[in-house]
Amino acid sequence: MRYAIISIMSLLLITPLSAQVDKNLVSGTVLDENDLTLAYASVVLKAMENSVIYGDITDEQGTFKIPSVLNGKYTFTVSFVGYQPYSQEIEVNTNINMPAIKLHDGIELDEVVVSAARKLVTYSNGKINLTVENSKLADLPSVVDVLSFVPGVIVKGNAISVVGKGKPLIFINGKEVKASLQIESLQPETIKSITLDRNPSAKYDASYNSVIHITTKRNLKKDFSAQYIQGLSLNHHFGHSETINLNHSSGKFTNFFYYKFKNSKNTQSANTYQQIVLDNGML
Repeated sequence: MRYAIISIMSLLLITPLSAQVDKNLVSGTVLDENDLTLAYASVVLKAMENSVIYGDITDEQGTFKIPSVLNGKYTFTVSFVGYQPYSQEIEVNTNINMPAIKLHDGIELDEVVVSAARKLVTYSNGKINLTVENSKLADLPSVVDVLSFVPGVIVKGNAISVVGKGKPLIFINGKEVKASLQIESLQPETIKSITLDRNPSAKYDASYNSVIHITTKRNLKKDFSAQYIQGLSLNHHFGHSETINLNHSSGKFTNFFYYKFKNSKNTQSANTYQQIVLDNGML
């Protein structure tokens, strides 16, 4: 009996240690081309065999720490708006302190917009804030474009995610976003600021690991906005599309209307979508 107890205790002691053997810390520092530390750069580790993604944002000293990385081969990428991205393949089987990573200028959009975005980013109490009001960012075509300037936010089409955190919970003026059309129907010139919280408190839905707060310059309880988008394409066949988004808010009532017409490969199609949202849910 004594030997059985000793064996069980041995398993309890050994199992936690073995379970953590293959979890590693990847850290380092990001610099600009003048060897100055670069804050708020996105650092991503993506497994080469699957879609597992780890990530972090550099702090004000330009450092990053990605914990609990499993053994394996990864694509290591560092990026920041206005700079050429850095990428290399690495293998992780122990803690790694990467050599200093240097990003070089490589303006992706209008240089004035990129420069403005860099200066308008602030970091406070673990939250990253992007000021949009009275900046060149307000001249961008859509709010989704503006979101791409928030450090750590990844925009692919209309899909929004946060580095190392997945899909975020999004609020507009403190009200949870129920549909992507609520974001798409906003106009950049109406946005005051966008704040990313990578470590939200327990008051938020636990199924989300990050929260984005969009604050407008005025209360949208009574507001109407319209958006018209036209697209052209040429790939063996000429195609074009026209999209109209309408958004009307009044008190607790919000109504979204979406219409899209598409002509491609000699075929035509039209889609409509309407959603009515109340503070306590959808109708």
